[in-house]
Amino acid sequence: MFYIYPNPVKKNRIITIENTGYADYVITSIKGVFILSGFLNNEQEIIDLSKLTPGIYFITVRDLQRNQLTKILIIE
Repeated sequence: MFYIYPNPVKKNRIITIENTGYADYVITSIKGVFILSGFLNNEQEIIDLSKLTPGIYFITVRDLQRNQLTKILIIE
């Protein structure tokens, strides 16, 4: 399980992960175009999204057990 806050976001996105310790993430546009990816090593990570154009995106987080969850990400 993970939480994304605040949403919508203006500059940074904080992702909090519970009970996984390690995960990776992929951000795609609403059209499915790859935007950004990375690894989450801590229970709380800050991802700089200040260079992205305002709009609607998707973020998918997957842990080591291959549990996966996708959420909408709104950038103002």
